[in-house]
Amino acid sequence: MLKCVLMGGLLIAPIALQGCGGGARPYSAMHKAAESELTPAAQARDHRLKMELRKALVGEVGLTGLTLSPDVFMEHGYVIGRVQTSDQADAVRRVAHGVPGLRSVDMYLPITQAQSTEESSIASDLTIKAEIASA
Repeated sequence: MLKCVLMGGLLIAPIALQGCGGGARPYSAMHKAAESELTPAAQARDHRLKMELRKALVGEVGLTGLTLSPDVFMEHGYVIGRVQTSDQADAVRRVAHGVPGLRSVDMYLPITQAQSTEESSIASDLTIKAEIASA
């Protein structure tokens, strides 16, 4: 009897597991989309606008080497990143505002100052000497 049950289980197992095949599925993305209050059409539109914004930023000549994070939510664009000059920040604003379909664009683009290693090591050495002297 036990042998018949095991044989039956071995025959049913491949049929039951056949539905599990089919490759990887983006379950987290599917869950996020299902939990969102936005309609699937609005989500698709935001995704398309995000890709267009990213494409426009990557295609701009003066922005190579920058790390920018574009995002779109409810047709409003957001760009976060660091720039080296105010001209680069202006170029990012110009490019982002030129993407058709975006209602508005908000940005956070602080300007980073390139600091030479000699200046930083001298400053840290002086700080350490002052701390030792005060102790």
